[in-house]
Amino acid sequence: MAYIDEGENARSAKKLAGLGVVLVLHVGLFYALANGLAQSVVQIISTPVQVKILDTPEVKKELPPPPPPTLKAPPPPFVAAPEININLPPPTPKAITQVQSEVKATPVAPVKPAPQPTIAPTAPRSDPSHRNAQPEYPPAARRFGEEGRVVLRLYILPNGTVGQAEVARSSGSDRLDQAALDEAKSSWRFLPATQDGKPVAAWLQAAVVFKLEGDDPLE
Repeated sequence: MAYIDEGENARSAKKLAGLGVVLVLHVGLFYALANGLAQSVVQIISTPVQVKILDTPEVKKELPPPPPPTLKAPPPPFVAAPEININLPPPTPKAITQVQSEVKATPVAPVKPAPQPTIAPTAPRSDPSHRNAQPEYPPAARRFGEEGRVVLRLYILPNGTVGQAEVARSSGSDRLDQAALDEAKSSWRFLPATQDGKPVAAWLQAAVVFKLEGDDPLE
């Protein structure tokens, strides 16, 4: 014989009844959502939302207080200077005497400078105290029988020496021309040219004649 507990049966019946109630509630909720409740929820969501902007009172900015007015210093009180009367005697007029004097200017003749003696310029010339030597006959020119006349152009310095010498007209022989130039620059002396009595440099022409036979070939 089996033993059945009545308390457990009662608890099982309560559980079944609770499950049935929950199931019924779920079915009703699904039905309501499927028919009208879902539409009402959509309508509620789709209604436009009205936003109203409230006018807020404008906040006025406070301006800084104006600067204090500049006060000008009051002018100093006017004090009138005392009047001082000084009685002076009237000035005595001075006697002005005008003296006119006539001065007759006598013309003065210009003073002419005393005439100075004029000294004529002189050209360079031979010095009697110094006889210029005849250039030595070049041996080669003597062997070849060379003769000729050389005209030299000499620049005589204020001291009488020859500063520069050049051939103005050749003798036809270079050996004779060079011998004349060397002798003139090395040993010849002259009296210099003068200007206002003072020695100055000037040019002078001198001729040298080379002859194998003859007297003095120097001119």
